[in-house]
Amino acid sequence: MKRPRAIRIVDDAAGPRARPPAGSARLGVDLPVFDQTVRIVADVPDRPLRMSDAVPLAREVCDRVVAAAIRHGEAVGEPVSCSRGCSACCETPVLISAPEAFRLIADIASQAGDRGRRVKAALAAAEKRLAAPGPPAHACPLLAGHVCTIRAFRPCVCRAFLATSPPELCDTRERRVMPLSVDVPLALRRWAAELDDDASGPVLLSAVVSWSGENRARGRRTWPGPHMVRRLFDALSATAQESP
Repeated sequence: MKRPRAIRIVDDAAGPRARPPAGSARLGVDLPVFDQTVRIVADVPDRPLRMSDAVPLAREVCDRVVAAAIRHGEAVGEPVSCSRGCSACCETPVLISAPEAFRLIADIASQAGDRGRRVKAALAAAEKRLAAPGPPAHACPLLAGHVCTIRAFRPCVCRAFLATSPPELCDTRERRVMPLSVDVPLALRRWAAELDDDASGPVLLSAVVSWSGENRARGRRTWPGPHMVRRLFDALSATAQESP
């Protein structure tokens, strides 16, 4: 089946009867996911924003792309087999984009009580293991009892990993993963590198606390909000155009 092309949506995408709030711009993009088109429309504050401010929008894009992919898999007889408690894909080092690293630190800081303390302690322990002699631990440090402890704000690389093979094959070479035409994790890395002319690459989640501290000035940089989101949409569209 012919795949729809990625098409830019003009400002005021929802029409004159639904104007964006004062002091914001309405931006959007159409993204092809198999035989479907996922339309993303966002009201972006017309003021300086940090890279991390755009991460919730990137998560929304990722979740909607994943939902469309799941519908496609069900329609063609290749349903996604991922379920709660299946953590084979978490037993490897997790690499995330710089904007997600900065946002993750902020999200963790917002967690109150024991939950926040447990997440911070898990990351601190992971960094100690990285510094210790011997082979590094491979499992994601934020996995507890085969369940993600930060599911609401987990990175896009985790959101976009969709296994279609039976669960018993998840830790074997016979595992099948659904390819997505819109690569949100890749788009985030490219977008961040282009924004601040930095090609340092992804961030190891286990080292996110020290990395964010070392790059604090980078995390504070701002760009005009609409300009920044347009460039994010451009990066998303580029991955779709590159997809076979």
